[in-house]
Amino acid sequence: MTRDNSYPCGEEIIINGKVLRIGSLISQGTDGRIHAVHSDDSVNPAVVKYFSCMYGDKLYRSALLEIEAAQRLSKCPYTVDMPGYCVRADSDGRAEVFIMMYKLRCCADMQPDVRGVLDMAADICLALDFMQRRGLVHCDIKPSNIFLNSGGVWQLGDFGCIQRKGACIRRGSPAYCSPEVHQGGRCDTRSDIYSLGIVMYKLLSGGRFPFCHERADLMEQSEVERAIERRLSGEQISPIDGLDEKINEILLKMCEFAPHKRISSPRVIHKIISEIKEQIAR
Repeated sequence: MTRDNSYPCGEEIIINGKVLRIGSLISQGTDGRIHAVHSDDSVNPAVVKYFSCMYGDKLYRSALLEIEAAQRLSKCPYTVDMPGYCVRADSDGRAEVFIMMYKLRCCADMQPDVRGVLDMAADICLALDFMQRRGLVHCDIKPSNIFLNSGGVWQLGDFGCIQRKGACIRRGSPAYCSPEVHQGGRCDTRSDIYSLGIVMYKLLSGGRFPFCHERADLMEQSEVERAIERRLSGEQISPIDGLDEKINEILLKMCEFAPHKRISSPRVIHKIISEIKEQIAR
């Protein structure tokens, strides 16, 4: 199996009986790469997440975990659908995993207004509620893992870090993760709620993380890292200037440093956000 930077462009794979041709690279993650995919009879534009690993290694297990999680969450309209996948291995133990997904708009490439951020948070809370009732924690909520489908529904995707409630982990993205996850403590739905709160904070503040004086992409990386350290050390997050008082209130409750002080129910947060949206619409 070739491993140059252009691979697997041009390769053909079979998923659910359909021959798919791998197209150009769309994005590169820490574990897998997203490629366009083409099919002569494809109705919906699709992509594949591609993993190159050794059979049975950590990355291979992570890919299978992502597949298993997507299958378990397939009945939730607020999580990204996985139409199919395929796994290939050679005699030397090298393995390739292809996970097919429909092409969606990514939150990281968008600048939603206040109403759009509230819509996103409300839908993702319903995804978290679905996961909470199944004892699952996403552990890596960030803009690049949140998507908008063609029907206007926000969906949570990328389940490579998913864990059972109560697991002790230190995974996910430091810029968005909760203090307990960063410290390798036990995770539960409140950890995901915290991360969602940080995503909302950044979107509602024009691209600023807590303790950043301007947009993160305009600051030195060392400054952004110091801001993240301040947040993870427990320094009190300030409300966003000029933002509706009730939005700030729910936002700061979601981002409480101590898990026991956060709202623990995504369904409750969804209800509060829905009420705020109704008030804004009046």
